This record gives sequence, C-alpha cells and structure tokens, in this order.
Amino acid sequence: MMLKAMPIIDTAKTLPLLLSACLAVLVVGTGPAPAAVAEGDAAPGAEAIPGAETKPDGPPPEELKTLEQIKAAYGGGDYDKTIELAKDFVRNAKSGPLKTQAARLVAQSQRKKKQWDLAQGAYLSLRNHYEKGSDVYVRAEAVAEVLRASRDGVYHPLVQANGGQPVGTLDDDAVLERALACLVKSRARRLELRLPRLKRARTAEEVIQRFVPMAEEISHLRSIWPEMSPHLDRAAVQTAALRLGPLSQAMLAALKEKDAYYKARRQERGLNTARRQEMTKYKVACESLAAVENAFLETMDKLAGTRDWPEGQTLRQKAEERREAYSKLAVALTPPERSRRTGDGADRGRRGTGDTRW
Repeated sequence: MMLKAMPIIDTAKTLPLLLSACLAVLVVGTGPAPAAVAEGDAAPGAEAIPGAETKPDGPPPEELKTLEQIKAAYGGGDYDKTIELAKDFVRNAKSGPLKTQAARLVAQSQRKKKQWDLAQGAYLSLRNHYEKGSDVYVRAEAVAEVLRASRDGVYHPLVQANGGQPVGTLDDDAVLERALACLVKSRARRLELRLPRLKRARTAEEVIQRFVPMAEEISHLRSIWPEMSPHLDRAAVQTAALRLGPLSQAMLAALKEKDAYYKARRQERGLNTARRQEMTKYKVACESLAAVENAFLETMDKLAGTRDWPEGQTLRQKAEERREAYSKLAVALTPPERSRRTGDGADRGRRGTGDTRW
C-alpha cells in the first residue's frame, strides 16, 4: 500500500518554530546487541528459543557433562527427570550460559507435560536469563503470554483464526509456532494504527522519536515470528521518510539562506559577536538534523523487511543526500577563528574605526 507524501510546509510560517526545535541535539540510543544464539544447543523437538553461546574453554567439564545428561533425558521424553536434573543444575551450576540452557529445558518439559501454569512461570523465569529487550528475551516472554491465554492448552485466538476448527494444544511445537504467528499478527495490526501519528510529527526530531521505538517493536515481532510479512517494516520506513522529506526541504532552504547571508557578512567584515553566536546556533541545528538522517538510516538497516526493496533504496539515497547536505552546511556555518583580518567589530580597534593604535 503506497502512502501519499505530506504537502510541503509553508516555510515562512513554520520556519521559526522548526529552527527552534532543531537546536536540541538528537541523541538516538542504540539498544544492546541481542543475546548470542548457540547453534546446535536445542534439544530434539524444542521450539526455537536459542540458548546462550558458550565458550569452549569456559564452562567446567563436569557441568557440560551434566547438561548433556539433561539433554539426553529430554530427547528421550523423560520430562520428569529433565525437570528434576535441570532445576538442580540451575540452582548449583556456575556457568551462566549453561544455566540458561537448563532453564530452557525446564520450560519446554513443563510445556510438553501440559502443565500450563508451571510452563508459563518457567518461560518467564527463562526470560530473565536473557538480556532485557533482546530478541530471545522477547520471544520467551511471548511464549509465556500465549500460555497465559491458554489455560487449557488451546490458544483460542488461533482457533478463531482457523474458523473454529480444532488446532491442537501447545505441547505440540508446530501448534506453538502457529500461536506465536497469530499473536504477532494481532500486535502488528495494533502497531500499524500508530502510523498516522508518525505522519503527524511536527519536526524532524519528532519523526525519529516516534519512528525508532516503532521500528524496534517491529524487529521484536519478527524475532517471535521470522516469517512475518515485510509490509509493516516498509510502511513505517515510508511514512517516516515521506514526513522527513518536506520538513527537510524547508530546513535546508532556510539554512542555505543563512549560509549565504553570513558569507556576505564575512566578505563585508561584518561578523560581530552576535552574528558569530547566530552562526553557532545554526551549525548546531545542522548537526542535529544530520544526526536525524543518520538515525533514520541506521534504524532502516535494522528492519529485515526493507531488504531487497527497490523503493527503499530510493528513500535511502535521498536520506543520505540530506545528511550530506546538512554536514556541509554545518562546516560552512562554523564561525571562523577571530583575527584582525575577519573585520569583526571587536577586532577593529577603538569604536570599530580600524584604529589599533591604543
């Protein structure tokens, strides 16, 4: 679905407000890297919640041996033994990554035993082994949410989506994946309702303040269900880009006028202290707006749904051009060092006459 661009704003009416808003330098945080995924750690029949990566020379050998015994019990379908051994391991082991794997086996075993309340608590406990906000943290929390809504082991929103036909219970890994997909679709529909608010952002900084958290939520949805449609990723990027475009056109036009004005003043030797302070103010605005475009590009990179998207490449190119323009203007609007050749009123001598013989 193509979204219409917002109309170009009236620079004369809105420029003072936009310039004022841009003076606050944008600081866009980047979240911590997701917890590492250990390849081959998942026990047979386990859903795809990865364990933490282990270093070959890190964990004590006896703990590795015990964990293998726990995995063997799980693989053999002896869930009672798995739970008993894994809980004891979580209490006494020293290796954090191995304890995380054991906690995952506890949660999976409780689910396989159809102990829904215990399984929900076990997945919440597993969640706390991961870094808050990471993809694996979000996925474990999503499994717990599905279990909370399925006291009898049946995820009823999935039944409704299936036309009222039976879908099975959540001890089946395939049913769990379908339930998670149903949860993601529901969240994506709610998230899409925030696009109009993004479109109404009044400043470039406000666009980014709304776009970055939204993009993070989209990434989390994809970590829960990797097959999620790219529609939401692209709609969010397109909405943000189409709002940044007109805002940036007005700001670039105004800042270029300021650059021309101060270049003329320099040639006339008219850069006094007040004008230097004004230049610094506009330089900061340029740096802030360049940071906005950079944040947009970095956030776009994190959205898997924007890959192999021709229109996205066009939006990226335009954002890069705007970032480059702001960076050049920031350099141009940097006040020159004071010297007698600048013609600053403060450097001209007594009463600005040019007489330096004091």
